[in-house]
Amino acid sequence: MATSSARRKLLAAAALALAAASIASPSWAQDASYPSRPVKVIVPFGAGGTADLVARIVCEQLTERLRAPFVVENRPGAGGTIGSDLLAKAPPDGYALGRAGASRGGGAPACRAPAASDLHHGLA
Repeated sequence: MATSSARRKLLAAAALALAAASIASPSWAQDASYPSRPVKVIVPFGAGGTADLVARIVCEQLTERLRAPFVVENRPGAGGTIGSDLLAKAPPDGYALGRAGASRGGGAPACRAPAASDLHHGLA
């Protein structure tokens, strides 16, 4: 069984790999001044959970490497719907990042009115 320290190192390595892959994408290469202000990372779940832990590890690494603050903002509620909707309605300028859970992308639209849960159009 892995220790807590070993798990943390494994999560940090995985998070760093994901962050590096997203930074290396061509869309990031277009503006060398990004980020010029703090970047909000929206986590649609409560603080202390796995999604929060991974987001904080990724933000720590991004802050260190890009020399700009990446700040975690937890927005729990309604199975991730509140935070996911906030992310979908954020301006598409790259200063609001986040992740939408599978339950939000798949199950939630079937349970809510289309106008209130149109995550796919908001993130497209």
